[in-house]
Amino acid sequence: MTTSTAVEIIARPPHRNRDLIAEFGRNHLRYDGAPFAGLLSPTSTLIPAAARTRLYGDARAIDGWYEGLLDLYLELLNTHGSDHDLIRALEWCLDDDMRRLQRESAARRDRPRIARLDCVDLGSDHFVTEVQWKGAGEGWLAAIDRSYRTVFPIEDGHRPFGDLVASWAGVFTGAGCSVNTGRRGWGDAEQFLNTEVAALGTTLTWSDFDDITKILRVDGDRILVDAGDRSEPLNHLFLDRLTEVMPTNLIDALVTAATAGTIVLDTPPSYLFNQKVPLALPFTPGYEHYFPDDIRKTLIPTILLDPGQPDLARLSPFLRHDDRDAAAHADSWDDVVNLPEPVRSLIVLKCGSIDQYHNHGGQGVFRLDGSPEQATATLKTVLDRAITHNEPWVIQPYLGHQWQVPATVMSRPDELTPLDLHAKFGVYLHLHRNRGVTPRILGGVASLGTTWKVSGASKTPAYISADGTWHGAFRHDIRVTDA
Repeated sequence: MTTSTAVEIIARPPHRNRDLIAEFGRNHLRYDGAPFAGLLSPTSTLIPAAARTRLYGDARAIDGWYEGLLDLYLELLNTHGSDHDLIRALEWCLDDDMRRLQRESAARRDRPRIARLDCVDLGSDHFVTEVQWKGAGEGWLAAIDRSYRTVFPIEDGHRPFGDLVASWAGVFTGAGCSVNTGRRGWGDAEQFLNTEVAALGTTLTWSDFDDITKILRVDGDRILVDAGDRSEPLNHLFLDRLTEVMPTNLIDALVTAATAGTIVLDTPPSYLFNQKVPLALPFTPGYEHYFPDDIRKTLIPTILLDPGQPDLARLSPFLRHDDRDAAAHADSWDDVVNLPEPVRSLIVLKCGSIDQYHNHGGQGVFRLDGSPEQATATLKTVLDRAITHNEPWVIQPYLGHQWQVPATVMSRPDELTPLDLHAKFGVYLHLHRNRGVTPRILGGVASLGTTWKVSGASKTPAYISADGTWHGAFRHDIRVTDA
């Protein structure tokens, strides 16, 4: 088991699990109507104040990364049009309308205002594995944050990492009605968030992605939200991948209103940032100068996959193994397959495109672990897609950690077992519309689980298999030391 130098786990007695279960129920922590059934753990993540403070600099680096990407994209478009490998990668699988919207958005220099950093650690360099414009389940995460801080009040010497309910109330404040979106299964917890922000004076409603056109309509130069028995002017729409759920004429109306300043449209109607190719560009020779130096300390080092040769020399220094130099000398993918398994298993391949059917759901992220035969099969899947379809892929080193955390399954709330769990930390940032303005840290939660992807923390029941192996994940709140 490896541990971070910054992150600690605060543990409490097992009898507090029943208090957690009760609070989860009060805060509507259900997915598809079923109560939360993941791992149960009376714990919190604790980080030093310096780790939280550092995030302000990382947020500015993220904003600079966005700006650099816009500069690069627009320059290549102006110089080469569509006839450039990087433009083809950044526009891979876009249809004519999607491409037009993305290019127009770039010309306006639209940037996302909300960023969720997916982190493998807090307080260290090279800790952000991805940046999401729009996650899912904001109400779910706010309910978890609230539940843990209610059952386990903040102790002397500690303070909250953030307050997601209050923060979202601030993000969505304004005249009219704001709209948050997500998958249908999140609905119960999203109603929790709607109710809580209403108590703070913010009007927020929620829609399943696929139902968004049922509640939005154009009325002259206004966009109205049909929320129950009333219609209100739209204030803020928090939705990504717009072209997949609404017609272009509605998107154009939203863009017109956003440009006029009558609504906030986040994310912009573009896929430019919502893909993994840009993660590699600050580390790509010829493009580094477009990006601030600090972004190379924030992001996990990432390279574009070349189907013809591995070119792992730039990543090998970051592989956490004494034999990592062997990766730098791998001249072919066969050489990669034949690397020592502890080294090879630290290589992660990620689909770089925005195609929703290819980049997630078990189709978009692979580790080269297991036997040579298993690694060969994984590589064949990836290279076939990269070569046959010119699909862009990126490569990252695996830099995750494990922490020992007491946990149990829901059917055994009064006992705890120490488990070595992988962790990811989801940090929400609010980036100001005007560059140079200090960003806000909205809050975040830690996800801990038995697999390296830390999957299933919301909707997958935890269990113990017949051989005694634990399976499952959960989320809890993050706290900060005063000093």
